[in-house]
Amino acid sequence: MHAAPDSRRVRLVRPGGWTRLINAGLDRSIAAAHTLRAFGRPLHPYFLVSDASVVLTLLLAAGFSRLVEGFTLSAFAFAFVFMQILYQGLYLATKQQLTGLKPKPCFSDMCFVVIPAWLLSAWLADLPMAAAADFAALSLALVLAMRRLASFFGGSHRGKPSRCGVRYEAEQLRRVRGWREFDPRSKGNTGVRVLPLALISSAVCFALFGALSLRVLELGQPDGWALPRLLLSVSMYRFVEEFYREGHDPEAGLNSAQRLSVGLAVASAIALYFS
Repeated sequence: MHAAPDSRRVRLVRPGGWTRLINAGLDRSIAAAHTLRAFGRPLHPYFLVSDASVVLTLLLAAGFSRLVEGFTLSAFAFAFVFMQILYQGLYLATKQQLTGLKPKPCFSDMCFVVIPAWLLSAWLADLPMAAAADFAALSLALVLAMRRLASFFGGSHRGKPSRCGVRYEAEQLRRVRGWREFDPRSKGNTGVRVLPLALISSAVCFALFGALSLRVLELGQPDGWALPRLLLSVSMYRFVEEFYREGHDPEAGLNSAQRLSVGLAVASAIALYFS
């Protein structure tokens, strides 16, 4: 005879326990990120993670210089600085002068300004264009992943209210002003648990970075087609993501980000079809 199950046995995780564990872990990570200090001064996690993306991009360039013949660090440095002059010094400065507002980096700017500026700069620096295109794809995936991770810790790019998610306190959603500015644009949802959409987006972009990196390594050299693959994947994900973003109105139809995603996905698919 089998012994009757002990009704007093305590389960390791009760029904709903995984949700509570995930929620607690997310809340603790946000709280810990907002206690970071250096030389006695507080460090905002958004800026810390964003700066780390620049370091990782430079490390990626160092890796390309070892993998790709003709992709020298000196030529990369020239192209990188020239791209920043075109983007930061020319485009963003003009945009701020016309609108009167300090512009923030956005996905459309990366697609239609940063990538063309980088390719032009790479051509002027005499970098191999196939390598320059694949570097643009990998660095864009890496930067998007890190920026979304920064947004998660900073409290921007939030999802809709959710039973399983993260809860930000008022102090964690404060606006930062100074020579560096950050505005999480809270919509009054302080204390409301929301879907960690930025963290999910970061994981998706890290996965794309890993997949595209493996593809380049398997080929042995860049072929220039990682970029349309990335844009197609990111556009498809972004189209779906917008439905779960805070403030999205399902009755208003597709928003501008979704319309952009559709157009970019179609263009990328056509480019891959004829490749």
